[in-house]
Amino acid sequence: MVCKVEEELLDLPGLMVSRGLLGRFKCCTEAKLTTARIIYMCGSDTTIIPLSSIRHCQLKKSAFDDYLSINCTDDVYHLKCDIGIDLLYQTLMDTIKHYETYNIIEYSEALGGISRLLNMKDDRKEVLNKLQRDAMADLMSLKQKSKRMLEVALRLQTEERPLSKTFLALQLNEESEAGIPKYDGADVEHIMITLMKGSGIVLLRDLFCAVNRMLLCNFITPQKLLEDVQSLEEKGICKIVDLQGVVAILSKDTVSYFRQIVEAVSKGPITFLEFAEMENIPIHMAEYVLLYAEMEGLVTRDDGLHNVKYYSNPFN
Repeated sequence: MVCKVEEELLDLPGLMVSRGLLGRFKCCTEAKLTTARIIYMCGSDTTIIPLSSIRHCQLKKSAFDDYLSINCTDDVYHLKCDIGIDLLYQTLMDTIKHYETYNIIEYSEALGGISRLLNMKDDRKEVLNKLQRDAMADLMSLKQKSKRMLEVALRLQTEERPLSKTFLALQLNEESEAGIPKYDGADVEHIMITLMKGSGIVLLRDLFCAVNRMLLCNFITPQKLLEDVQSLEEKGICKIVDLQGVVAILSKDTVSYFRQIVEAVSKGPITFLEFAEMENIPIHMAEYVLLYAEMEGLVTRDDGLHNVKYYSNPFN
């Protein structure tokens, strides 16, 4: 069986392209729409519009003709052709939707090779780092607001009215910081084991969020949480691994769970999306589970153009 990396979807006879906001329509030749790009020749120059660079498509009407407006990361294109602009628009949107469905990891504008994988990894790290920065900023802002509310309550406190009554007057549920329970590292084990049910793995960042949400105590730093997890690892309760820069925690009975992975891939190649649906776990967790299974030599990976598939490792 021949595996086609890129397939031709439509010939675009009579294609006319206007580039930029004020560009004039020019006749183009050898125009095609494939599963990866729109390609055409204008004179002696070949132009390629990668589908991964398209951010928005829209059908527009002018006084003389209908045309397709395509907004890319670096330019704007207006297209019209003889086959009918509606057919081109529908085929293009279906192909872009296919990209969004099967590309679990965010993709860059490049179409292949190691550089694409590195760009994908950098893009993903940038998104996660931004989410982390935003979450920490929101948390610090909330702590500052809570501190100011406590200061206001203390100023309003009188000898006749205790602090608890002042908080009730301000419609606050917490009495004071002194009433907040102290952090107990033993609770981390219970929360961690609960999160591991089903997948046998939890990311340290997810555990960090869960612990700070579920425990009614002062903010726990990532370093403190990591130290507690490391102490649990020394007791043989879990195992800490690094998955491409992301710290994950594995349960002690992960072997039985990975046996299910081997059985799943033995029936044929699977993607992150298929495995997540099969095991009823989040997609990002399915990704890291399969990555660790690859590190252990249980499966092997094939990074294709549209998705990443995992196969049974015949050398294991």
